[in-house]
Amino acid sequence: MSFSTPAGLVEGLHGQADGARERLWEWMAEPVRRLMRELISRHNLAHDLERLTRHALHLIETWLRTRPVREFQAM
Repeated sequence: MSFSTPAGLVEGLHGQADGARERLWEWMAEPVRRLMRELISRHNLAHDLERLTRHALHLIETWLRTRPVREFQAM
């Protein structure tokens, strides 16, 4: 299965295809890490950056699995 498009990735996540989660993390890990770093700094959080990033990536994956693939066709 190809994960070269957002719709293809969401379809892969829906079917729990091999490599889908890894591709999501490849695409999203750094932007999410930057966001978590900013939140830690802005709110003086004592939480571990990598742990927050990992949890956020899991939340993104869960949310994407709840959305219909057609919502991502235009991307």
